[in-house]
Amino acid sequence: MLVNILITLFVAAAGSYIALRCKIPAGAFIGAAIAIILLNLFTSIPCFPPRIRILSVSLVGAYLGCRITREDLLQIRKFSIPVCTMAIVMLLFNLISSALVSRFAGIDYKTAIFAFAPGGVVDMSLVALDVGANMAFVSSAQVFRLVMVIICTPFSAQFFLRYMQLKGYAIEQTNGERLNYPVPTVGSLFSITSEQLKNLLLTVIMGLFFGIMGYFSGLPAGTLCFSMFAVTIMNIKTGRGYMAREVRRAAQMVSGIMIGMQISLNDLKILYDAFVPVFLVVCGWLLLNVLLGLLIYRMTHISMASAFFACSAGGMTDMGIISAEMGGNPAHVTAFQIVRLVSVLTLYPAIAQWLVPI
Repeated sequence: MLVNILITLFVAAAGSYIALRCKIPAGAFIGAAIAIILLNLFTSIPCFPPRIRILSVSLVGAYLGCRITREDLLQIRKFSIPVCTMAIVMLLFNLISSALVSRFAGIDYKTAIFAFAPGGVVDMSLVALDVGANMAFVSSAQVFRLVMVIICTPFSAQFFLRYMQLKGYAIEQTNGERLNYPVPTVGSLFSITSEQLKNLLLTVIMGLFFGIMGYFSGLPAGTLCFSMFAVTIMNIKTGRGYMAREVRRAAQMVSGIMIGMQISLNDLKILYDAFVPVFLVVCGWLLLNVLLGLLIYRMTHISMASAFFACSAGGMTDMGIISAEMGGNPAHVTAFQIVRLVSVLTLYPAIAQWLVPI
């Protein structure tokens, strides 16, 4: 087992290094995920302690917390109508796409609703089991959807943001929000001062402590949110938030490993007969991401990058990682992602039961 863990780490590190060298967006995360997916499809080697993800997500939350300012938190109060609009549009898209797949692919409607819902793999699988849907198909479809969205989003975002910039949209600055603003709270271990080292240790300890508290709270995305907002408050109050680039990339790599290990040959076999409709729905989510991003941008005037990632149907932690790497505002992205996740967990089961009673 130890040998498998070391091989997994080596392959993930190699994938991260290659992706960073190729300047792929969020390279440490995406490179590790792709490398482990390939390793998992062709071998049974990938192995990694699942509890380590708690630590990596806590560190990602700490990094995001270092980037959030008091002004960011104050702006979130203006987002009530846009976030509700996003949640309603996503719900309608899920219901319509599920109805089409059910009609033309012969999949039970209730199963389709949870298979394509923009929620987490574990959450949707457990809810599917509770309401009598096909848990195996839901789990496999959710894994495929999540991994495809996470891997494709950085590339689609890069293309989309460049295109919109050419069209004259305010990509780099809107209402005082700068896309690539300097972040003095993020640096390198190789040029760290004694004071920065103390701040780094304080940030890591705060992030890990509150991240673990968030995990045991049982709340949706509790690990990320507790860690992020604890470090945010600490940084606003004391100015001592600091995160080394190498620590951030290590946390991203671990998150990439966990994502990559979710795709297996068994998942692909389960999806074999319905691969085309599943693939088309995933493409639909990516297109909806672009359209919703434009809508939210016009409604809120946050940066285009923040609007794009705020409306993504990927995991909240993963979108936080990618948005931070590509200039999005972590506070704005997280606010929208929390509402998306909560709406999926609370509304979708009730609506599915109402539409398709047991």
